[in-house]
Amino acid sequence: MLQLGEERMSQTEVDVCGPKDQRSSPCGNLLDRGEKEVEEEEDQEEELGGEDCVILNEDYDTDLELRDKEEAYDPTGYMEACEALQVVPAYSFLRNMHNSELSMMHRCLGPQGTKALAVPLVTNTSILRLNLRDNWMEGMGGAAIAEMLKENCYITEVDLSDNSLGDHGAGAIASMLKENSTLVNLNLSGNHFTDRSVEHLGPALITNSRLQHLDLSHNALGEQAGQSLGHALSENTGLRSLSLAWNCIRGRGAAILANGLGVIHLEI
Repeated sequence: MLQLGEERMSQTEVDVCGPKDQRSSPCGNLLDRGEKEVEEEEDQEEELGGEDCVILNEDYDTDLELRDKEEAYDPTGYMEACEALQVVPAYSFLRNMHNSELSMMHRCLGPQGTKALAVPLVTNTSILRLNLRDNWMEGMGGAAIAEMLKENCYITEVDLSDNSLGDHGAGAIASMLKENSTLVNLNLSGNHFTDRSVEHLGPALITNSRLQHLDLSHNALGEQAGQSLGHALSENTGLRSLSLAWNCIRGRGAAILANGLGVIHLEI
């Protein structure tokens, strides 16, 4: 924009200076006037020339033009979301967003970066398998992905392991499972889930009959979680495998869990 403004300024000065040079020719009467009068006229002409430059610059709304160009090259809205959330775009997504599998492990997206990524994924119809392992998305980022999965009906496999989703993230995932009808494989290992997390996930597993493989390993699930899962699994009709390795389910929780397994393959 600065270059455009400078070019217009120089052109205006040339146009204004032209008549001034002509009046200094031998054919004019300026030589008969006093030196002071000539200088006053030149000052007035320069002031008029400055006003002309301002008017000409106002004719060009370059900010709007640049904004239109950015929108034309950002059909997914990802770049706009990154700008709004003040995060650096993950260009690996732009390179692979038309593939059937998107793997973005260990990218340090964080909660805000995950929210930005969720925006274009809502309408993406190419990606079937999504791997976002170890991006420290926390509950906020997990909630953004969960909201996206409520709308996206193409993604069938999701890996959200090692993202510190916590109880808040578990609640968002549970809400998604009650509405999503395409997800088949879900990895939630290593997310600091507790017994309270399963209070959300349990009822969701009762209503969801599409999910076949669920990984809840490497969390902090205890006896109460075992009981909640046992009751849910006794009514679930879709799950085929469940991983609860590296948790703390013992005693009565383990007994109720075992009774509810049915034909489900349990990995402990």
